[in-house]
This record gives sequence, structure tokens and C-alpha cells, in this order.
Amino acid sequence: MFEDETMTSVAYYNVKLDKFSFSAKSIIRLAERYRISIEDCIAIIMSHELGHYYDNEIQMLTDSIKKLYQELDYKKNSLKIENEIQKLTKQGENNAWEIGYKFLPGHLKQTYDLFNEANLEANYYLTLIKIDRRKFDDERIKLFSELARFQKINTNLKIENDTLKVKLLGANK
Repeated sequence: MFEDETMTSVAYYNVKLDKFSFSAKSIIRLAERYRISIEDCIAIIMSHELGHYYDNEIQMLTDSIKKLYQELDYKKNSLKIENEIQKLTKQGENNAWEIGYKFLPGHLKQTYDLFNEANLEANYYLTLIKIDRRKFDDERIKLFSELARFQKINTNLKIENDTLKVKLLGANK
């Protein structure tokens, strides 16, 4: 559902590019796991992704989630923001689940529900990971910036130290 989604899921709809992406290996694994044909597995996944495409709220949800990710800060208490990201992500997935029913062959309804229940759980944990990465990426960038600053200071001190050594050696002659 996100613009910058990496292929950590079976499939996703990229709102910004208006494209669907799928992981062939994941589709085959899911078909084997649920003991259904690859065609049925693709029908289930595509129905859900079409649910995202036809969701009238998708752009608003994506924009809101993106804005909330930008507000995350490692040092501040961000629990309220994190909970809002989770809530909006779940809303988008539930919307896709409901809208996707109209594209689903009737004999797949029960399996579709199982897929979507698993999808909600997986998205919860994927979102936690994304939140942590975002918070810690910002902190890591700050730490690397500080490290570069200290390396520059260290280099300058080394130059000053070498200059003093040369002067001392010259004075001892």
C-alpha cells in the first residue's frame, strides 16, 4: 500500500506509480501452504490488491501514513504516532479486504478470509519494523554526522600534533 514499499510481502500496490508488484516465490509458497492452485492463489492476491486500487481512501491513507513516518523521532515519545500509523495501515488493509470481495471467485471466499487475516497480522509486524527502522535510521544518520565531525577534529589535532613535533625536533637541533 505504500509508495516506497520494498518487496517484503507477497504483493503490494504502489499508489504513486499506480503499479502492482508480486513475489513469485511467495505466491508459490502460499499456494503450497494453503494447498490451493497457483491460479487460485493469484486470484486471491489480485482481488486484495485490486481492493487497494479501488479504495477511495487509499491516497489519503498513504499520504497520512507518509506524513506520520516523517514525524517519528527517536528521542521523543512517539507511541501516539506509531499507534496512528498502525491504525491507518490496518484501515487500508481492511478496506482492500472488503473491496476485494467483488473480484473474488465465490469458491475462494473462505481461503480469501484466511489470507487476509494472516495479512493483517503480517502487516502489523512489518509496520513495527518500518517504524523502528525509520526511528533508528534518523538516529544513525545523526551518529554518523557526529562521527564525521569528530574524525575531522581528530585529523586537525593530529596535524597540529605533527606540526608541534616538527617544531620540537627543529628546536632540539
